[in-house]
Amino acid sequence: MEHDYLTRPLLVFDHIHGSTEGYDKLDFPAELRKVLQSRSCKVPLFGNTSLERIPDGHLVRLVGMVQDMFNTELYMDEFRLSSNDSLVRSLRYRDFICFENSKDICPVDVKFSERQSFYVIPVPGESPWVKEIRVKEDEYTSPITVSGHKRHSNEPTDKIPKKPKYIAMETNSVQFKFRKHFPLVEDENNDQKIGAVLRVYNSTIQTQLKINDIIEVYGILEHARLCDALSEDSCEVEEKCNEPLPRVHAIVVHPLTHNNPLVRDESSTSKNYNEIRSIRIKLLKILTSLFSGDEIVAEYVLLHLVSTRLFTDSPYPNHLPAMNIHSSRSVVTKSSSSDIDSFSTDKHVLVKLYNRLHSFLPQLVTHLATVELTVKSLNDGPCLFPIRDMNKGHLNPGRLQLPQGTEILVNETEMDSGQLQQKGLLNFQALNSVAINQRLSYDFQFYTQDWDTNVRVLILSVVPSLIKSVLSLPWEPQTSEDVDNNPNSNISESEWNDMRKYLTVLSISNENYSMDLELQERINQDFVQWRRNKSTYIEADEFATMLCLLRFHCLTWGLLSPTLEHWLHIVELECKRKSRITLCKSHNP
Repeated sequence: MEHDYLTRPLLVFDHIHGSTEGYDKLDFPAELRKVLQSRSCKVPLFGNTSLERIPDGHLVRLVGMVQDMFNTELYMDEFRLSSNDSLVRSLRYRDFICFENSKDICPVDVKFSERQSFYVIPVPGESPWVKEIRVKEDEYTSPITVSGHKRHSNEPTDKIPKKPKYIAMETNSVQFKFRKHFPLVEDENNDQKIGAVLRVYNSTIQTQLKINDIIEVYGILEHARLCDALSEDSCEVEEKCNEPLPRVHAIVVHPLTHNNPLVRDESSTSKNYNEIRSIRIKLLKILTSLFSGDEIVAEYVLLHLVSTRLFTDSPYPNHLPAMNIHSSRSVVTKSSSSDIDSFSTDKHVLVKLYNRLHSFLPQLVTHLATVELTVKSLNDGPCLFPIRDMNKGHLNPGRLQLPQGTEILVNETEMDSGQLQQKGLLNFQALNSVAINQRLSYDFQFYTQDWDTNVRVLILSVVPSLIKSVLSLPWEPQTSEDVDNNPNSNISESEWNDMRKYLTVLSISNENYSMDLELQERINQDFVQWRRNKSTYIEADEFATMLCLLRFHCLTWGLLSPTLEHWLHIVELECKRKSRITLCKSHNP
């Protein structure tokens, strides 16, 4: 019976739903959860195994991001084929159903329920190591041989009619074409990545799911019968069959707070202070090498990597602004050839550093997105914000439509002069809003709506970024080490995994942060004292940034409450950073 839950779940559901003796008291999703406790590894991972190797109606596991959502629609949750039919049937967990020898079907005793459809795509920018771990966990063995007859080993051998009678589920559903709507072009160009239409039948889950959520779903795959049930007009000759996207009918849905397969829960990473301290030291050493010995930039980037936004009511500032790493020599005058040479050298080194980060970060974070910040890319490149296509009824994703926890690496090293057109201006405003305010505007043609984001933005530029109010970090290499050298060549896989778990667990521990009253009073006194003196005057936004830095510095040590020592360290760190900025300005008349 447990095997049937995985291979023929519809058969099990129909048996439970249509039975009048005992089975009708069983909760199908609850029973499936029990089976998954010991057999989840036997469920094929959607996107890992090709669709042609998964039998239609098989249970699948889907991990992805909700890119779009649609209105609810009615389906027949209970009905009988005729007044003489004693069997109660259901169209739950399917779009089409086949009845043999039924010319005229007129359902009676129909009870309707609502379901909602979502468009789920692979997590944008997912790092290769994340998929590799999921693939290792997938122990599914396909019963289908591609060259032979494609039939599940447990399917009956009765002859199936060539032209079965189908009842179509859809009442007012959107007609999906086999076209990808992914935020990142590089994901769209990957043939192995496809989206799915997710049907959700649980009203509570329908209410909970939001656009950009990362979810894990166990549901029934429906793909082989779609073309058969469609009219011939919907099939393009050039593409053999322009079939709709595969459907996954959700039975069990788990909203995820992160996309790290190494972290099932917080307990999967040790809370031992010495172990956390050891991981912190190791990661900081790697980052210091990455930035050619600049310990200050390395520590700020460490705090950046564990930063996340607070969505709960909190007396503390809720997010850290974007971080901007740029050359410490901000010489942009063109009065002499030496100035031009200096600028060219800075640009060359910063471009190398960007490439180095672009190679390093996907080995550490769970998902990474890149944005090119030039006049041409803003004017002529991909749209950065989502736009609702009212005619087609779907949301065209912008490059910044990303799930929480995404690392956004912005390349501003190639920025030059030019005129921003309307599209370029809107793109720049979108990036600026995400970087500073953690909000992204969605264009619904007749109006716009701001959505909260929870992403990290790291900007690399030769001179201070055009995006203002960021955490500016002048980079001062302390060694002559070539930026092309690989600082992580001697890192073992277990060390990588420790650091990956470290970053994830600390970021999701963020909600439990607190500060004792005595330290609060001391920090408030410092703030008042600084504002009384012109030389130490600090804006409220700068003070809020310091409080965020304190929170993340505390978390990097595995602690949930800061000490006076932590606060004094942040004060010292900020003094060093601002001294660099002052020195940069003095070099740029």
